Amino acid sequence: MSDALDQLEVLVRAEREAISALDSERVEQFSVKKEELFAQLFAQSPEHRQVHRSRLERVIRDLRQNGVLLAHARDILRDGLRAAAPRLNENSYLPLRRSGFPGIAISTVG
Repeated sequence: MSDALDQLEVLVRAEREAISALDSERVEQFSVKKEELFAQLFAQSPEHRQVHRSRLERVIRDLRQNGVLLAHARDILRDGLRAAAPRLNENSYLPLRRSGFPGIAISTVG
């Protein structure tokens, strides 16, 4: 488990750099690798995972922060596309304003 967790910790940091650089290809590659690493972690017994609980909690916190960064990157891209194509309307693939539906809250503290 420690090897998968070591890799996951490194990957989450690298993912944050890729998000900041708006490198969608690397972010996608990291998401595939994260799934593989989490599959390895979930294959371990709950008792074994408990030994590494504090590290897992740190990784989860960092993943939440990356999720927030991804949401901001998405909004930046949407706003850039909106500015580049001001004639888009409500019926297009890129609405000019947000929908009337409330957003989903993401907890960054657990």
